[in-house]
Amino acid sequence: MALAAASSLLFIWLIAVPVFGPAKWARHAGHHALLTGHIVGGTVMLLAGAVALRIGLTKNWFRWHRPAGYAYIAGGTIAASVALIRSFDTKHTPGLATGTLAAFWLLFTAMAYRAVRNRIFDEHRDWMIRSYVLAWTFVFCRFWTRAAPAGLQRRWFGHDLGDVDRADHARRNGAAVESRRTEIA
Repeated sequence: MALAAASSLLFIWLIAVPVFGPAKWARHAGHHALLTGHIVGGTVMLLAGAVALRIGLTKNWFRWHRPAGYAYIAGGTIAASVALIRSFDTKHTPGLATGTLAAFWLLFTAMAYRAVRNRIFDEHRDWMIRSYVLAWTFVFCRFWTRAAPAGLQRRWFGHDLGDVDRADHARRNGAAVESRRTEIA
């Protein structure tokens, strides 16, 4: 749980906080409310999910499992819904992969909720683990495209993923952008 909380805070510091800075504010004009909902919902989802998962697996402090689970569902539903909505926006770059992750997160979480309502606790546990893995898949993919060293991105993907995002954003907004791509010897 401490690892999940620490990595969530690191992610928020490296990825989410800069979005609210003046340099990025103009880029997100027109969807600040959605972006804020996504970041706050995602943060609640990650932290509450870590708490609910730990409580569910250890059975310690079990009376807090349900409130943590409801917080996970509420925060995640907001974050995933915004991700799904934004995945159809042609002026932004998350695209099909993000929309697919969001849809499957909503499906897996709904299946977990259905299982617990039917008192099938083993299935509930399995679906919640799947749901939480998908939640962290969002985080890892965003972290990789924003914070991973460009050299690793070029080695694995043949280019800096940040360049693709910047070039795509510039192309969609009619601005020219210089590519930082370099050949790997």
